[in-house]
Amino acid sequence: MKKRNLILTAGLAVVLGTGAAAVSFGGARQIIRIEEGTREVTDMEDGQIVDIEGGQDQVQQLQPNRMWGTVTETHEGGFTFNSQTENGYQGDVVVHIDPEQTLVIDSVTGFPAAQDQIAAGNMIYVYAGPAMTMSLPPQTTAAVVFVNVPEDGSAPLYVTAADSLQDNGQGGYTLTTADGQSIIIPADCPIIPYLTRQMVTLQDITAGRKCMIWLDASGAASNIVLFNQ
Repeated sequence: MKKRNLILTAGLAVVLGTGAAAVSFGGARQIIRIEEGTREVTDMEDGQIVDIEGGQDQVQQLQPNRMWGTVTETHEGGFTFNSQTENGYQGDVVVHIDPEQTLVIDSVTGFPAAQDQIAAGNMIYVYAGPAMTMSLPPQTTAAVVFVNVPEDGSAPLYVTAADSLQDNGQGGYTLTTADGQSIIIPADCPIIPYLTRQMVTLQDITAGRKCMIWLDASGAASNIVLFNQ
């Protein structure tokens, strides 16, 4: 297996290439070295090293990072935007769009949007990574890009369910996501499938299913779109 290094910083995994320096983007930092199927983690604050088996699988389970900001320029195969993410990386990020994997979605309707809506000056939300290169500016590949963001800056969450919904004892449910969020789901919350006509219900949200979730003013789900995979 080819050796790779990662830095984890405030929920961000950064790929270190050969000869690259360890740079902190802020927050807690760890260096992860992956070699021969094991993962060696170094806490940059106390220098402790922990060996973890099956490191490659562990890294692949990391979820995409949520970033937002204004597009500064577009280019073939992607764009650059100025990330203003709170408690995360801030500054220019080069985002690549994989035509086979990246979804460009209207943040109001939840339907696919044309890539030309990713234009300089437009506000966007990006779910990407979790790996970013150590180049300046850093680069990553998007899983989802939300465009047509309302003036209030709201956009749906893109999450993976860690488990089935749990009854919260208050006439609704709690969804725990793979990245550790807990979201209240009212029992009457509307749910539809993404680009299909099949019938889905809240009970179809099971471990590993991906969703778009819009939140109301109280932070509870107001609408859900369930992906097939």
